[in-house]
Amino acid sequence: MDVIAVHRFPIRLSEGDVVVFEDRWWSPVSAPVIGADGTVAFIIHRAEDVTAVVAAEIRAPENGVTEPPPRRVEHMAAEVVMRAQELQRANERLREEVAERARLEGIRTRLLQQLVSAQEDERRRVARELHDSLGQHLTSLGVRLGTLRARVAGSGELATQIEQLQAHAALIDEEVDRLAMELRPVALDDLGLDAALRRHVDGWAQDVGIPADIHTRGVGSRLPEPIETTVYRVVQEALTNVRKHARASRASVVVERRGQELVAIVEDDGAGFPTDDIESEVVPSRRLGLSTMTERAALVGGRLEVESKPGHGTTVYLRVPLHEHAE
Repeated sequence: MDVIAVHRFPIRLSEGDVVVFEDRWWSPVSAPVIGADGTVAFIIHRAEDVTAVVAAEIRAPENGVTEPPPRRVEHMAAEVVMRAQELQRANERLREEVAERARLEGIRTRLLQQLVSAQEDERRRVARELHDSLGQHLTSLGVRLGTLRARVAGSGELATQIEQLQAHAALIDEEVDRLAMELRPVALDDLGLDAALRRHVDGWAQDVGIPADIHTRGVGSRLPEPIETTVYRVVQEALTNVRKHARASRASVVVERRGQELVAIVEDDGAGFPTDDIESEVVPSRRLGLSTMTERAALVGGRLEVESKPGHGTTVYLRVPLHEHAE
């Protein structure tokens, strides 16, 4: 709301054939009306009659001394105008400060988006190298060890050692695949969000030993890459928190397209925690994880909410608008 300096305008009054004018005081005010999408829909401009307020001030004695009416009127007029002008200047400074903060926040958001994009590109490159190059070498090593083992089948001790090496190579190959999947799942780039999430949830349940189910709706087709990456990373981080902190017996993931909004929910039946002040939460890794998820959501115009209570599990809600990313 913008309160403009108070002005004095005479109002024409008619009393029979006599035309007289009466001085009245007006306070112009411009008030924005916010629409459903959060932007300014229109502006209401009105002029409030503050004559009664000014008149009350004029009639009020100061230290028991009342100035002559004309002189006091001019004195009060100057004071009212001066205060209104000071308020207007303060409003202008506030608008400038808000605009500057918005500009700096815009720069910060763009830099973070570039950083996240570069990070994902590097993750993608390293994951491809691990999966395609190192993975192939380990597979070749396993095959050659198998051939060598067959050739020395008559030597029990040597064959046993080769068998152990073959087992170690297989373990290393599995670990490389796991690291590549955590860095950047190939399915996310090749098959999309639905397939990548299902693989991740199934793999997480097997590794952690906690039953987990996943339900998706409306995400069979490809979504913009920033949204797919954000949803995947938030679900990944939420499940990591379940593994580290929740002591849960079950977890559930829901990802649905609801109109022009994509909703992701990760829920567990674990220990929970108080959410009155997440910033002062005693587990630094959990606080860092929540902060990371919140930051990622904000970069795509989304928002993250956490519901939890000690002894009643935790639910993480991610909501991302799709209309802002429509091509």
